Amino acid sequence: MPPTMSTADIRAGDALDLLTTREVILAVGGPNTGKSYSVAKLVQDGQTQGFNVVVIDRDRGLAKAIKEVCGTLPENLEYFLATTWARVDDGVRYAFGTLGPGDWLVFEMLNSLWDFAQTEYSRRVYGSLTEHQMALRADAQQLINSQGLDLRSDNKGKRQEAQAVVSRKMAYSGMEGRTDWSVIKRMHNDDVIYKAIIEGSFNILSTTSLSSISDDEKVDPKWEIFGKSSVRPDGEKSITHRHDTIILLTRRAKDGRYFWRTKQVGGAGKDRGGRPLFQDIDHTDVGLVASYLQTIEESRKGEA
Repeated sequence: MPPTMSTADIRAGDALDLLTTREVILAVGGPNTGKSYSVAKLVQDGQTQGFNVVVIDRDRGLAKAIKEVCGTLPENLEYFLATTWARVDDGVRYAFGTLGPGDWLVFEMLNSLWDFAQTEYSRRVYGSLTEHQMALRADAQQLINSQGLDLRSDNKGKRQEAQAVVSRKMAYSGMEGRTDWSVIKRMHNDDVIYKAIIEGSFNILSTTSLSSISDDEKVDPKWEIFGKSSVRPDGEKSITHRHDTIILLTRRAKDGRYFWRTKQVGGAGKDRGGRPLFQDIDHTDVGLVASYLQTIEESRKGEA
């Protein structure tokens, strides 16, 4: 006779099941590539399939997209416009209190939330980010003047020295790694993004924009799958590591149709559990999440 399972064993089994069924997706794309549309279609699917969606957003644009796709703001949606960092925390707490397996938490434009965490920290500690940066710039100018340098000097060497002074003074917004940045990352990662990803039982869809990738970043393991591309996801650097699936969104100019791909430039990519990588999948009519899950399911059946 098999041994009786304890409560701890059952909970461990539930956790293991979540690891194999839960989706943690990062959707990356430039302007007008379908990021907000994808979230709106997810909310619409929830109306017919019976799952709930919580959205944490820094901008009103997504609310407009949801209303356009769904007609009204649906009952299966709880929308948190992050005008304050407390509102971000409220959204995460609400998600943990109401969402379960099969539901979705959406972080719209993670890059904006990362910027917001920095701004909020500066506001609380330094008064405001703008005032802090202005003070740093004033300090840099005093140092330039004391050294007889000039940012507009006809002498290239002197001009570059002056520019270097400004760069050093204002690097990383003048914040220190072991104190300022460690707290900012805890605000953004441990209390919000990573907390939801690691501790949540619900699915997660995050969106973010694209940034140009530097030569140094091309060889950085954090951006390995984008090493042969000219762009990378914008935002806090470890977001690609924390998400299970990285999807690039594009839009075809000639007819405005939306496409997704998990196979990046050069054939690299990241998807959970050794799933096959795909490219140029049209999701215009059904939305990103439905298209992605349907493609994965069809692939699984084809392998059976």
